[in-house]
Amino acid sequence: MVKNCIDAFYDRQNKMNGRYRNQVVKNVFFILLIAWLFLFVLVFFSIVPILGASMMPTIDTTDSTISNQRTKVFLWRSNNVKYNDIVVIDFEYTFDGWGRLSTNSTDNSTRNLIKRVVAVAGDAVSIEMHKGVYTLKVNGKWVDEPYINGNMETGMSERVVSDGCVFVMGDNRNNSTDSRVLGEINVAHIVGKVFAIIDARGFRFYSADTRMYID
Repeated sequence: MVKNCIDAFYDRQNKMNGRYRNQVVKNVFFILLIAWLFLFVLVFFSIVPILGASMMPTIDTTDSTISNQRTKVFLWRSNNVKYNDIVVIDFEYTFDGWGRLSTNSTDNSTRNLIKRVVAVAGDAVSIEMHKGVYTLKVNGKWVDEPYINGNMETGMSERVVSDGCVFVMGDNRNNSTDSRVLGEINVAHIVGKVFAIIDARGFRFYSADTRMYID
C-alpha cells in the first residue's frame, strides 16, 4: 500500500517535471522566434516618412489624421527593382540660388527621394507629343500612365538608360525633381522599394503593375 503511494507520487512528479520542461522549451522557442522576426524586419524592412507632393496623387501628403501628420511608406530593402516600382533613393543634393537642384556643390545634404521607376537598363525613354498631349515613350511605344497627376507640360528628348541604372519620375510630373533633371539613378542609391503606404487615405499595400501601352 505504502509502496504504491510512493510510486504514484513519483509518477506525478515525473509528469509535472516533463510538462515543465516542455513549457520551458516552448517559451525559449517563442522568444527566439520573436527575436529572429525582429532582426529580420530590422535588416530587410524600414519605415520612411515622406514629405513633399512629387508622388501625388498616388501618395497623398496632404494634411491627415495619421500620426504626426506625416505620410509614411514601408520599404522592402532591395535595389533589385523593375518597371513601375516605387522606390526611395538616398541622394545628395543642394539647391542653388534659383531653387534648382545642383549635384556639384561640396556642401551637400542627404535627402530621401521617392519616385516611380519608368525605365530600366537598356530602355530608350523620352517624352513626346502624342495626340496633343506630352506622353511617356519607352522603346518606341507610348506608355499608359493613369496614375499621373494631370498632363505633362514639357517634353524630353530620348535617353537610353545605362547598365545598373534606372530612370525615375514622380507621379506629380509638373512638380517633381527626378531623372529629367538629375539624370538616371544608379541602383546603388536605391534604399528600397515600397510595398505599403500610409497616408491621408489610410493604410494600403502597393504592388507594381506591368507596363501598359496605348495606341
